[in-house]
Amino acid sequence: MMLTSIGIVLAASVPKGYDPDAYCSACLHVCNDLQLNLLPRLDAEAEERNAAEVAGKRYKAQQRVGNVDDAAWEALSHACNTVQIQREAQIRKSCSHIIDNFGEELADSIAKEFLHGSNFGEGREREDSLRTQLCVREARACEESELDLVPHTANVRKAKQAYKSERPPSINDKATFVMVGSTLNETLQNASERDLVVFFAGRQDWDRGTRLWPRFDRLAELMHALEKRPPTFMFAMINCELNDLIPPFDQFEDQSTILVIPVKTKIRSLGDGGTTNGDSRFAQVRGLRLLNWLEPDESTLSSILVHLSDAMGHARSKQHIANLHYVLGDERTNRATWWQDDELLNAAHEGLSAEALAELEERKARVSGAKQRAEKRKEERVRRKLEL
Repeated sequence: MMLTSIGIVLAASVPKGYDPDAYCSACLHVCNDLQLNLLPRLDAEAEERNAAEVAGKRYKAQQRVGNVDDAAWEALSHACNTVQIQREAQIRKSCSHIIDNFGEELADSIAKEFLHGSNFGEGREREDSLRTQLCVREARACEESELDLVPHTANVRKAKQAYKSERPPSINDKATFVMVGSTLNETLQNASERDLVVFFAGRQDWDRGTRLWPRFDRLAELMHALEKRPPTFMFAMINCELNDLIPPFDQFEDQSTILVIPVKTKIRSLGDGGTTNGDSRFAQVRGLRLLNWLEPDESTLSSILVHLSDAMGHARSKQHIANLHYVLGDERTNRATWWQDDELLNAAHEGLSAEALAELEERKARVSGAKQRAEKRKEERVRRKLEL
């Protein structure tokens, strides 16, 4: 145990099977998200109460308790959806455990601070107080000496006044569309009717980026080469070393990342009035899908295609992936160095034979027929219940 100015605090208690650093980091990332997205809302609630008191109006205490408690729980329920947490499997797993097991205690602790008027203090003191209260005392995820394991929000660079950008390429007709800083927002907004798969080549992890890029580009080539390619998906990339990214995508600048933006996803960015309280690096991922091809183990092409299909939103995109998987076959899609194997690209160019295409159509018809029969059985059961 360790003594603090408030009382006795038990040492960190990390559950069996969880990495201690990842467990503590997960809690600290949650605090960063709360610092940026929850506490400003609670500050506004406190100002409303103070204004009511100054005006001589009665402010319903019960309403205030409900507002603060509901806001805290809502924020915690989404806190694991940040890019920093979703990107790392161990941190993602740890965050889910913390929220599932300590979520109510964390929400109660936050509500009590605001209801008693302390609001966790101000500035850096507020960040330290929030981390200590939630991660040391309540969740027992960290020791006090570990509270700097994750950078504080104040240490993360703020929004830029000017953005650097490469010149757009004069010819941009390859399987992977090349974006630059000045065209990023326009490209993303114009692609809202398609599933968009984006590779962000990070600034600080050259080794990871050089491993991911050939895999990403070859997958784009395979998808592009197969016949009857629908206009429902697009592969794109941007070099973050040479281009600054607008919020909320600037959170991908440092570490190379593959992101799927499903069709009709509404993207909140500077270009359409989105805001993340001045610092977008902790913006939550809403409807976006991160693809981890290297962690915890390097994925085979077969596994990549399954996960990509799951992330896509358009049925025609999913069908094209299924067709590619069928054309390449299990043996090819499980080869160790599939991205270097031109035999896969040749097979994609050759496409589906008439026999294979007929077999696929027959398979689709069987699946469709089975769904229709299941729907009819369901309707029949409902009708019988109504008759009773």
